[in-house]
Amino acid sequence: MLLPTVLAGALVIRFHIRNKQQKQRFEEALNIAQNELRKLGDERRAERAGRIRAERALRQLSLEMQALRDTTSSGAGPGTAPPPPATPAAVAYPFRAIGTLRSCFDCRNGTPRQPLLVESARASLTLRPGLAPEFLQGLEQYTHCWVLYVFHRNTDLQRLWGGSDRGLRAKIRVPRLDGGRLGALATRSPHRPCPIGLSVARVLRVSGRTLLLGGADVVDGSPVLDVKPYVPFCDAVPGARAPAWVAREAGGVGRGEGEGGGLSEGGGGGLGEGGAATTGVDGEPLALAGVRFAEGARGALEAAWGRAGRRVPLCSGPAAFLALVCEALGRDIRSVTQRVRLPARRAAGGSQALDLTPLTPGGEAAGFWRVALDGVEVAYDVVQEGSEAGGRPVVIVRGGRAWTAAAGEGDEEAWADDVDRAPVAPE
Repeated sequence: MLLPTVLAGALVIRFHIRNKQQKQRFEEALNIAQNELRKLGDERRAERAGRIRAERALRQLSLEMQALRDTTSSGAGPGTAPPPPATPAAVAYPFRAIGTLRSCFDCRNGTPRQPLLVESARASLTLRPGLAPEFLQGLEQYTHCWVLYVFHRNTDLQRLWGGSDRGLRAKIRVPRLDGGRLGALATRSPHRPCPIGLSVARVLRVSGRTLLLGGADVVDGSPVLDVKPYVPFCDAVPGARAPAWVAREAGGVGRGEGEGGGLSEGGGGGLGEGGAATTGVDGEPLALAGVRFAEGARGALEAAWGRAGRRVPLCSGPAAFLALVCEALGRDIRSVTQRVRLPARRAAGGSQALDLTPLTPGGEAAGFWRVALDGVEVAYDVVQEGSEAGGRPVVIVRGGRAWTAAAGEGDEEAWADDVDRAPVAPE
């Protein structure tokens, strides 16, 4: 009896020593990453890509630290049950993504702020290995479904792993209020105490373990926590109210077919030069007068979309991709900083610290702004053209090229953040 007891005690001691050593190594690595992040925090745009890589490494280390902390904090050895939690709010529940969403929105920048605004958007969810196709059986009987997912691309995600609410921003800038601030829980902002997103999408097809969705406002690579059918009799609330600034719908453009059913460019019809476009509602800051294609832009986009050697596209063809471009750019997708603050600085002759380098394939300027859609980096300008549509800007699509994550990660992260970084006193 003595020998098994001694062996069991030795195993328990070895287990705790090994966990303590691992925890110490993780803490040392975490401290190194945090120090590196602080050094890079004040650097200019040329060093932003390095800052993003450091943040991603910090996020991964934080995840591993949290998993180790959950194992060791209870003090439980082999065969010992952990003590019950003090309160439900303090528990880290064992959520695991049911799959990863592939989306036509490659970056946060350009992803619609609300679902079903871009009907041409396509997304595909494949259940993780181990989940049988039967989990999706019957979902094809519904026209729409809810998608719960994680805002995994938030640049401040690592703050949530510290176990403290200190440093979380209670208020964010609202794009449709031109930067006016509201409480995060009174908005759809991705920057939340618990970064869970909710989207409604059209159910296009269920094939085995794969679900094809339309109109989802979710960035590529998002971990999906759950899918639930949309049930009109209880999910649609008659008489529901919202503030006036939410009720206003941004004016946008649709598919805009020209002669022969195709999108036009240059002097043609549809969304080309001189083509018609719906105008925005008065007082809506995100409304645009229309979307146009510069000469040769349509061909450049089709060539970039059809280029061999990149990922399998989600759009069904070149025409569907061009429709996606028109719908995605039919509302002003730029951040408050891009749309309001940078023009104000220029008008005042101030600093342009957040300037972007225009996309220059072949050495020629091809649009100041950019967005990644279905594997293509689309370059465009937002210009003010006289009194058209009450003086609202017009989007001019200049061209595009194949998109890669390495080429776009720095600018995309730097521009897409609408969190108010100034301290906000509690109210």
